[in-house]
Amino acid sequence: MNLFRRRSGATSPRVSQAQNDLGLRLLGRLASGRAEENICLSPSGLCLSLAAAYLAASGRTQQELGRALGLSAQARAGEDEVLREWRGSLLEQADDSSTVLASSVWLPPGSNLVSEYADRLRRSLGAEASVLPEDEASAVAQVNAWAGRMTRGRIAHVLSHIDPTARMLLLTVVDLHAKWQVAFDPQATREAPFHLGPGRLVSHPLMMRSGEFPHFRTGEVEGIALPYSGGRRRLIVLLPSGDGALEEVLAGLNAATWRSLVGRLHREPGTIALPRFVLEEMTDLVGPLADLGLTRLFDPGLADFRNLGSSRGTSAIGHISQVVRLEVDEQGTEASAVTLMVQVVAWPPPRRQPFEMRIDRPFVFAIEDEPSGTLLFLGAVRDPRPPDRRTPAGPTTFEVPPGTPPEITRLTL
Repeated sequence: MNLFRRRSGATSPRVSQAQNDLGLRLLGRLASGRAEENICLSPSGLCLSLAAAYLAASGRTQQELGRALGLSAQARAGEDEVLREWRGSLLEQADDSSTVLASSVWLPPGSNLVSEYADRLRRSLGAEASVLPEDEASAVAQVNAWAGRMTRGRIAHVLSHIDPTARMLLLTVVDLHAKWQVAFDPQATREAPFHLGPGRLVSHPLMMRSGEFPHFRTGEVEGIALPYSGGRRRLIVLLPSGDGALEEVLAGLNAATWRSLVGRLHREPGTIALPRFVLEEMTDLVGPLADLGLTRLFDPGLADFRNLGSSRGTSAIGHISQVVRLEVDEQGTEASAVTLMVQVVAWPPPRRQPFEMRIDRPFVFAIEDEPSGTLLFLGAVRDPRPPDRRTPAGPTTFEVPPGTPPEITRLTL
C-alpha cells in the first residue's frame, strides 16, 4: 500500500500549486533584474526549506509562510502529514530515473533543537539534526561534504564560512537523474544558430528528433513536453512565438497561467530541435522573496520563531540561497539543487500538418512531476553554451556546414 498517495488527492495539490505559484513568480522577479543572464532555481527545494521555517514559526510569521506554502495559518499536526505526503509523492521513482529529496539541520556546538520541533522536522521533511564541531574549517567541510554526497558530487561547495550569530543551518537537496523516454540520436545533433537576442547569434549544438509530442502553439507562445523514462516526469519548454520577447512570457507566469498553458498540450506529430544546455547558478533569495511579500521571517523585530524556543524579536532568517547545476543532453537530464537557509535561520484529433518547433532563441523550461503537477526545477535560458564558453556573441551570419541534409538546412535558414 502506498501511504503517501492515500490522501494526496485532497491535500498535496494545494501545496504543489502554492509552490508552483511562488516559484513562477520568483522566476519572473529574478528575470526582471537579470536581463542578460540565465536563471535556474528549484521551487521544491526552496519550499522544503520554507516548510521547516513554517514549522518553527508562530503568529503572523507562520500565517505569512502558510499562505506562501498553501498550508493553514496555524501549523496543526495535520499539516505535518500534508508535508509528509507531498514530499513522499515526489520521491516516487520512475524507470531509469532517481530522485533525492534530503534535508539536514546543523547546530552550533553545545546547542540542541526543541524536541517537539525536531520530531516534526523528522516526520514531515525527513530531516535529521547534527551538531557541528568547534573548529569552523571542520564544520564548513562537514556541511559541504554532506551536500556533495547528496548530489553525487555535482554540488560540493555551498558554504565558505559560518556566521557567528547563526543559530541553525538548514540544507535541502533536490537531486534528479532522468533519462529520456526516447533518447535523441547524437548523430542527428547539428551545430546551428541560437539567437541570443536581436542581431546576436552564436553557433550551438541543437539535438533533433521527430515523433509525436504533447505540443501547442498560440499567437504568443509555443510549448512542448518531453517525457522522461517511466512517464512520471517531463521537461516542459515554453518558447515565445515569432519575434516575441522572453520577458513577456516570464512576466505573465503564475500557477493559474501555467495550468492554462500546460492544459493546451495535445499529442501531435512534429520535429523538435532542442539545444544542449548546462546551467550553473547561485542565487541569493532573501531580497526577491521579500519583494514577493515574504518579509516577516527576515525581520528580527517581527519574526516569531517561538516553536524553536525563541521569544519574538530574538531570531530571524538571515540568509536563503540556492546553488543549482542542471545539464540537458541527448541521454536525458541531471539536475541538482542545494538550498541553504540560515537562521540568525480523448477522441483521436484530426490529422494536422506536423509541427516544427525550433528552440533556437531564449526560452523558459521546467521539469515537472506530472502526476502531482509539482515543478521540481524552473529556469530561463538565454545562452545555452556551457559557462566557460559564454564569450561575446559573433556576427549575425551563419554558414550551413557542408553535407547538412536538406531538411536540416531548411530548418536552419
